[in-house]
Formats: sequence, C-alpha cells, structure tokens
Amino acid sequence: MSDATIKKLRLKQLIFMNGTVILVFAMFLIISHVFPFSFNSFIQVMAVITFIQAIVGLFRLESTKSLIPFVEEIARYEKEKLGREWIKRKKSGVLLSFILGIILLNQSMMVGRSNEEIFRPELWVMILVALLWLLFTNIELVVRSRKIDQSESPAELTNFTSKSIAKGLVIGLVYSVFFMVIIVFYIL
Repeated sequence: MSDATIKKLRLKQLIFMNGTVILVFAMFLIISHVFPFSFNSFIQVMAVITFIQAIVGLFRLESTKSLIPFVEEIARYEKEKLGREWIKRKKSGVLLSFILGIILLNQSMMVGRSNEEIFRPELWVMILVALLWLLFTNIELVVRSRKIDQSESPAELTNFTSKSIAKGLVIGLVYSVFFMVIIVFYIL
C-alpha cells in the first residue's frame, strides 16, 4: 500500500473517530434530557453495551470485516503490519471490555437504589469530557498509527500491545484523577 493511500485512510479514520465521539456525546445529551434516568440506570446500560462489545469482539477475533469499507481496509493493513500482535491486541481489547463491564456492574450494585435521582449532566461538564476524550483518543490514534506505519516488519512491533495497554492505563489514571479533582472542586 502506498504512503499516499495510507495517509488518506488515516485521515478518514481520524475524521470518522472524531465524528463518532461527537455524535455519541450529542446523542447522550439529547437522550438524557428527553428521557430522564438515574445514574444507576446509566451505569447498567454502559455495562450492557460494554459486554455486547466484548462478545461481538470475541466472535470476530480473526475478522477484518467492517460495514465501512475504509475501516476494513485499515484493519487488513494493520493485520498485515502487526502480524501476531494484531490478534494479541484484539484479544486484549475483548478482555479489557469484559473487565470494564464487570467493574461497571459492580459499581451499579454498590450504588444500588441509594442514588435514584435523575442523572442530567451539565452541558459544560459534558463538553469538557468530550474535549478531553477527543484529545486523548486523537493523541493515541496518531501515535499508534505513526508507530505502525513507520515500522518495516512485524518484528519491530514486538510487545506493541503490552506497551500500548500500559500507556493506556497511565493515561486512564491521569484522566480519572483529573476528573476526581474536578468533581471534588465542583461539589465543594
């Protein structure tokens, strides 16, 4: 695949990912204001979505198929470039989705019915969350894409999945601490 084709595909991927994040946040804002629901219900729905994502991923471990043609093309390209690391990455994604689903269900049980007030996040909070999410996911996508695109052989990408997960956990912790600080200052 030529460098120009790869750059064009990566640009489409970036635009698609950003559009999806913005669309999901917009839909969430609309749904949360039209159909009131509790925070516990929100956590349960997120757990179900996460489990569905994990189950679908489990059945599609080897597949590069997608409803969107350029996404399928990128998947085939990355599978070829990453070699064994590609399937490791898919398996890790499925495992992490199951773990996140369990954590969400556990959180839902801990909150229980004690928090039945209507969950309506403020607009500025949602905008901040969306902007930070876009920032972190764009950085991750650009760094990951550059690493894959610049590699000459799958041997160069040995332990790529493990390193990516470690970086993701660190970024996730920073993101969590940042929001805990915001929540504490917002409440006080």
